[in-house]
Amino acid sequence: MKYQLFFLLLTNLLFAEKYYYEFGKKVYVDEILKTQTKNLSTDDKEIKEYKTRDDKIVKFKNEIIAQCKKDKNCEDDFVILGITNFYKISKYFYHIKLNSDQDIFEFSQKIKELDSIKVAHPNFIKERVYR
Repeated sequence: MKYQLFFLLLTNLLFAEKYYYEFGKKVYVDEILKTQTKNLSTDDKEIKEYKTRDDKIVKFKNEIIAQCKKDKNCEDDFVILGITNFYKISKYFYHIKLNSDQDIFEFSQKIKELDSIKVAHPNFIKERVYR
């Protein structure tokens, strides 16, 4: 019985998929392409580049943007999840910084499942285009 339970748990870990929500739809991410390291400041060191299943390249910092529901206290839920590095952007939005060893997709899914959270997704990096 122990071996069957262990085998079942192991197979779930093997088939765990990484995804995030974009405009309410699940976007699956297959692989990490590369990690860029910037020397601009100590806060913005790593930008990770991923490939989605529709061959779109997306870049993320190890940060999450979360939106609270009205009349809910999200900060207590963040502390329960063990997230301590967060700050309020506006009345309902929070910016959450994760450690480099924490997975942004796993934590954004955990945060999204909270009752007090309306939206949670990794912090996208958009490239500036000069006209």
